[in-house]
Amino acid sequence: MHLETTFACSVPRDLVHFRLADYCRQWQGQLVHADERDFVFHMRTPRSFWQRWLGRRSGLQVHISLGHSRTDAGQPALVTVRIQPQALGRAQGAESLQVIGSLLLESARLHLQVATRRRGQERLLWQHEFEALPILGDDQLGEAVNCRGIDISLSGIGFLAPRTLTASQLRLCLPATPQTPAVDVTARVTRREAHKDGRWEIGAVLLG
Repeated sequence: MHLETTFACSVPRDLVHFRLADYCRQWQGQLVHADERDFVFHMRTPRSFWQRWLGRRSGLQVHISLGHSRTDAGQPALVTVRIQPQALGRAQGAESLQVIGSLLLESARLHLQVATRRRGQERLLWQHEFEALPILGDDQLGEAVNCRGIDISLSGIGFLAPRTLTASQLRLCLPATPQTPAVDVTARVTRREAHKDGRWEIGAVLLG
């Protein structure tokens, strides 16, 4: 049981290991092995809403294999990223891969294909529709608003709403997707930005 992808590495060979070391640090990984062809680290994901949903902190091993550059053919080297659970049962391992694995794969691409994005956590493109309900006084919920996701991370979400959402906290009803499970979660709004088309871009922290 694992996730695996292969892609072309556009980073110069002499910078690859610097990018991999930065990748490992960003995910708070513990280096297991590193040489010219293989880079392996183990990570215990930081505490977040997703870890509370899973019921325990996830252990994942990330193995990156570097292929030889085909300089004679003008082709970049191929990189294979393989992610598999460590010390988890089958069900928990599958959930960990579903929730965390896609973020790890996307993060590897960012580090080895383009300039690294400087943000606290990597975000995954997440353009799915869902309902957001304002949380009013006495834990009452307001009218549901149909929204569309932009991106999601271990602790936050960005999305578009048809109008501004003035409540400081929302109840988000997130659907099941190939990257994330179906779940209802409380979120605290941290950012509101009006678009010219009348929609509002909302940034929020996932609380649980």
